Amino acid sequence: LSLSLSLSLSNRFGAGVTDHSIFAALSQHWESEFHKDMKALNVRNNNQLLNSLLSTEILQNICTIYPSLSLYLSFQVLDPTCLTRVTDYVPEIIAYVERIITNGYAYESNGSVYFDSSAWRGDRGYLAKLRPESVGDLDMLAEGEGKLSGLNTKEKRNQVDFALWKASKTGEPFWESPWGRGRPGWHIECSCMAE
Repeated sequence: LSLSLSLSLSNRFGAGVTDHSIFAALSQHWESEFHKDMKALNVRNNNQLLNSLLSTEILQNICTIYPSLSLYLSFQVLDPTCLTRVTDYVPEIIAYVERIITNGYAYESNGSVYFDSSAWRGDRGYLAKLRPESVGDLDMLAEGEGKLSGLNTKEKRNQVDFALWKASKTGEPFWESPWGRGRPGWHIECSCMAE
């Protein structure tokens, strides 16, 4: 239902979006709501919450039975001092994608750039290192990529290739790139930001 609604709204109103600041405002709103929820749930200070609920003796007995709880309680989660947004890293993401293309592991198709899974498999083995039995499992791929994964298979060389950069549709946020107006794919964001 949500995919149908999303596509319907995109088709009906997407071309009319000219002020892309609404996308930043929306994400910042939900980011703020997340931080309010974490504070209300007292996620920031694990010891304080549990100590208020249980006696020290009971807590020690529980930690003896569940050692992982001791580890959890030892974390002193502090408020963030910096918020990282993918939109702050778009130039680096573009450069990262360019390097992957130069190294022969990605290709451009109709303004999008896809990871070439067959080139990787030929050189380095399978991408599914954590679950080798998942190699070639298209149902699992669709689950991980979402329902949109199968919509542009004509652009891909291989059904399991995934987007590093997506050409933007009318009304979507975009950044200029060597491949035209577009946005980062889901997988490349964390890879680039973590580097």
